[in-house]
Amino acid sequence: MKLINNNSIMKKFYSLFLLLPITLVFGQNLLTNGDLEQWGDSATPTAWTHVESVAQESTNVHGGSFSAMHTGGTSDLGQTVVGITPGNTYNISIWYQVQAGTGDGTDARIWSYWRDADGTNITDESTDGALRGPDNGYFETNDNQWTEYNVDVVAPAGATSLYFELRTYSSAVTFWDDLSVTCVDCDGTTPTLNVTSPVNGATLAVGTTDVTVEFTTNNFTIGETGSGADGHLHYSLDGGSTVMYYSADPFTVSGLSTGEHTVNLWLVDNSHQPLDPAVETSVTFTIPGNMEVNSIAELRAGAQDGTVYTLTSEAIVTMQLENRNQKYIQDDTAGILIDDNAGTITTAYNRYDGITGISGTLSTFRGMLQFVPSADPGAATSTDNTVTPQEITPQEFNANQEMYESELIRINNSMTDTTGNWEGFTSYQFMTSDIPEDTYIVYTAFGDANYIDTTLPTTNVDLVGVSTEFNGTAQLTPRDSDDIISSLGVNEIGFDASSVKVASKNNILHISGFEAKNVSIYNINGQLVAKSTQIGKLNIGTYIAVLTNAEGQKVSVKFIKK
Repeated sequence: MKLINNNSIMKKFYSLFLLLPITLVFGQNLLTNGDLEQWGDSATPTAWTHVESVAQESTNVHGGSFSAMHTGGTSDLGQTVVGITPGNTYNISIWYQVQAGTGDGTDARIWSYWRDADGTNITDESTDGALRGPDNGYFETNDNQWTEYNVDVVAPAGATSLYFELRTYSSAVTFWDDLSVTCVDCDGTTPTLNVTSPVNGATLAVGTTDVTVEFTTNNFTIGETGSGADGHLHYSLDGGSTVMYYSADPFTVSGLSTGEHTVNLWLVDNSHQPLDPAVETSVTFTIPGNMEVNSIAELRAGAQDGTVYTLTSEAIVTMQLENRNQKYIQDDTAGILIDDNAGTITTAYNRYDGITGISGTLSTFRGMLQFVPSADPGAATSTDNTVTPQEITPQEFNANQEMYESELIRINNSMTDTTGNWEGFTSYQFMTSDIPEDTYIVYTAFGDANYIDTTLPTTNVDLVGVSTEFNGTAQLTPRDSDDIISSLGVNEIGFDASSVKVASKNNILHISGFEAKNVSIYNINGQLVAKSTQIGKLNIGTYIAVLTNAEGQKVSVKFIKK
């Protein structure tokens, strides 16, 4: 059975939606032809550019007469909004529908950036997640129903434009309609107040004692009483005493200790009274501590509160991914994923190199514990180490995912009932000949592994790989063809397991290439349905024969009863 996995990121085809220049007006859709009602021809919606793999759709629409049907593949459709004002709030609304039976669950998402006057992307932790999708992820497919993605985002300091795109991946078909970007507080009269630095929720550098707070106001002039200003700013640190501030320039809070801090800000009139309705905001940030740990098990038990941990002992690299510069490391106690999207680690490592003294913070994404590095640990402290995979059963794997997470494991006597070739970034259901009803997930996290496009194993193999997780589901990821090991090879019983053949004829199971003493037959749901080569009572369909010889060795072979 071939399954869907939302963790696929790489080797995808996409549709880009950019925004055209437009003047900001409160409540007005800043997207030209955002409702996709105007089309130059059946493949080109008016005012959109760089159009590929998009078709006008008149039957399946959310509103109006037309929507855009996008078929996964290399495709762009673009606009750019200029005139963005830092500190202003913008609402993004997207209606979408993923066609049932297409894609793999990682089918569509928003993928956008703020940009400065030079056209350079701005990294902004407070909005980047929302500009990449719900929780920085993919849109829910929602059973082929029209669904809205709606989010408010505040333009950060330095932003002058918004680069906006929507993506459709792989074989999915996505319908887009009623797309809008509107300025929430651009009516020209309502006062606004927003903090642009530090980013809300940010973790600052270890040892920070002074933090400069940058903020913006719209439709409100800050100044001294009697200067003709509208009023001034009040702020407080961690609920302490109120500070009166008469300037629009940044201010600094000092003498900060390790931990979480919150600065509250609000606008007041010249009599020190809060505006009515209140115009207020706050920013929370963390100053992390620094702690040394001497094992990965101790590291995994650490707090996800911005504390910087230094792993003083050596850990061994077992797998590396190009995506987000990810590396899996383990020692004798546990394993952990290094997620280095910022590219902090510039040193190149090989599999089974040792790393000592790596520092970083802990976080969780899609159920996986991640170690985000804060510095490059430098050259490998050893090479060509040996890491022996733990041999476990599917039942142990599924029941104790956290115990094995990010470690090298091995599950023996495995096979899948899916025919065809391995594909990259895809999940497969595997079972073992020992207990066919205990299934587990194998995920191909590589698009260029040397086993991709080779035949899926429908007879016994032993699988080695790194244990990963996706939203609570355990997954095994083979790294290369060396991790797919024939369970019954010439070194064990003198023949190649691929030579074992099973065929159904005249209600009899015919076996060649293997002297079977016992035969057990399972349906594709892992249920035992027969224990004989006599299969007359079985319905037409696909089955798995588990064969055992006199020495107790097993091989599993799929067959079809016609």
